[in-house]
Amino acid sequence: MTDAVDWLTARGYTPRKAFGFEPTEPFVMALAHHAHAKIHFNDPDGNSLEFICPVDNPHRITGTMYWSDWLYMNAQAEEETDETSNHL
Repeated sequence: MTDAVDWLTARGYTPRKAFGFEPTEPFVMALAHHAHAKIHFNDPDGNSLEFICPVDNPHRITGTMYWSDWLYMNAQAEEETDETSNHL
């Protein structure tokens, strides 16, 4: 998903704003049990489409955020998990 904007743009699609997120990168919609990353665009006929994929949510993060924020939050949660494991 990290390269989704470039991938779409290289194929002639222009990502568009959705759910208040600018199309600079994909965004994640996460619930405690699952999450998905996506970016919206229109096809040549003007149909609204989304490039979407499920993503693991091992730390049960919730909310809606940019992909880069999702990666950062998961890295932080992983570090906290490692620190906790080292103290047991």
